[in-house]
Amino acid sequence: MRNVYAVCGGVSKFAKARPDKTFQAVVKESYDYAISSIGLEYDKFTEIVDGSAFVLILVEFEGADTLFLGRLMGVDPDKANLDWIGMKVEARYIRNSQLKPTDVYFTPV
Repeated sequence: MRNVYAVCGGVSKFAKARPDKTFQAVVKESYDYAISSIGLEYDKFTEIVDGSAFVLILVEFEGADTLFLGRLMGVDPDKANLDWIGMKVEARYIRNSQLKPTDVYFTPV
């Protein structure tokens, strides 16, 4: 058996192209499309996928009309729960930044 990875990311002004859907709905739609394109149902996909190397979060910046999808470090992915919604986080930056999306990550405050 070989390892297969599902990796996603991107930046888009989807609101102009898809005014009928929220950001979350567009992400789910693209995720569902990716899973179905490899011939799997969601339940089967989550059964055979080992998990994520890190926790992804959607960060909302107060006073700014934007959202940022980033990594949340310092939490146990196996203990994810609804209490994480609205969690206060702070941005951290890796040393020797390469101006890549992975240069920034978030930790609970």
